Order: sequence, then structure tokens, then C-alpha cells
Amino acid sequence: MDILYTYKENGGMELRYSLRSIARYGRNVGRVFVIGDVPSFVSDRVTCISHPAPYAVKEKNIMDAIVHAAHFADMTDEFLRSSDDHFYVRPVDFDDYPVWRKMFIRWEKYHDSESDNGLLPVKGDTFYFRELVSTRAFLSERGLPVHLFDIHRNTHLRRSDILECVRKGIVAKALRSRTPIVTDSLFCNYRYMKEPFVFTDTVDYKLKAEDDMVPEYADCFSTYDFKEGSPVHGLLESLFPDKCIYEK
Repeated sequence: MDILYTYKENGGMELRYSLRSIARYGRNVGRVFVIGDVPSFVSDRVTCISHPAPYAVKEKNIMDAIVHAAHFADMTDEFLRSSDDHFYVRPVDFDDYPVWRKMFIRWEKYHDSESDNGLLPVKGDTFYFRELVSTRAFLSERGLPVHLFDIHRNTHLRRSDILECVRKGIVAKALRSRTPIVTDSLFCNYRYMKEPFVFTDTVDYKLKAEDDMVPEYADCFSTYDFKEGSPVHGLLESLFPDKCIYEK
């Protein structure tokens, strides 16, 4: 199973540890691709694709980069889309890695002390709430399911589904949306519409800068506000201290 990282230069610390975690715990790992900015420390075992970030918002740049990779990278049809802050702490067979669902994207509104913003009752910042509302409407208007696949671990995507969405104009409309459409939820719901798959519910493990311990039952976790020299940095260094085949 090939792995595609979308990457924006930030010093590379998280990407370095993520690659080490895959080298240590990944089974049936195919080729590793990085699209976006090109990290300086990776070896020739990583295929880097330089790609600009033409949009002002992160989620649109992620979708644009994944679509570019689907067009031009020589990846397997089925691949894992990863962020640089995904870390494995137990053996994982990527050929048998399940597609995870966190929840449905819901319509319910909540009221704050000032106004009714029509936002979702989930934790996060206001802009992310609006992304979810926009994604729910976008999916519903096209008769697609409304599962939320935006969770903190790798997600199965399929090149053929992405390219179908391109040919049908779905991607172009998503990128023109005023509020960004959540990338994984678009492509995974499109796949589910064509070929329903079994959901496996899981808990999201996302550690903050001050955290220094991995939850006992986690097989994978991500970081929320990584800072060099922070407790979570020390945790990552203790878990993955050695260079791997993906580093120079």
C-alpha cells in the first residue's frame, strides 16, 4: 500500500517522526510520496512532488495536492493519505488497514451567548465548524452519504474515485466553495456511495504539546500543537530515536 503525505514546510520534525514510525511498525508499506513542499532531510526512498499551495485556506490546498498526485504520481490505485503528524506505536498491516468513521456530520445547531451561528456541536474552532456545515450541505446536494472521515490517522483513498470526481466536476465545485469542503469526507463518501464498506469506530488520539504519554490502547495518534522542546516532542524522540530508511 503506497502512502501519500501532504506536507507544508514547518521544520520537518513531525514528518521525520512519522516516517520513523512507519519504518518501525508498518507492514506491507509500498512507496512513500510527499507532495507540497520538499523536505530536505528525506532519502531517495521517498518520492517528493513539489506542488504550490495556491489557496488561502489549508483544506483547499490539501484537496488540490491530493488531486494533483492522483493525476501525476505513479501510486497504487488504493493508497493511504497521511498527514505529517500521524504516528504509529503498534504494528500495523497497511494492506489490511480499515477505513475509519468517527461520526455522522450533523445538522444540529447550538447557541452561544451572542448569536445563533448555526455551527456543529463538536469541539474545535469556529472555522472548522463551518467547514463541516459546508461539507454536509455539499454532500447532501449531490446525493452522497454524510459520514465524517476527518480523523487523526491515515485514511484510505482511491485514485480512480478521485479522478471520477474530477471528471464529474465535483472537485472543481468543491474548490470554488466559499467555505472549504473536508477532503477525506468528500472522497470517502463518494467511494461509500459506489461500494459500501464496513465501518470500524475508533477513538481519536490527539496529543497536545504538554502531553508526555501515549494512551494505553492507542495504535496511532497525532499531535495538536507540536512545539520543539515540548513534552510531546520528548515523547516522540523517546519513541522514535533512530534514523530510518526514509532519512538521509
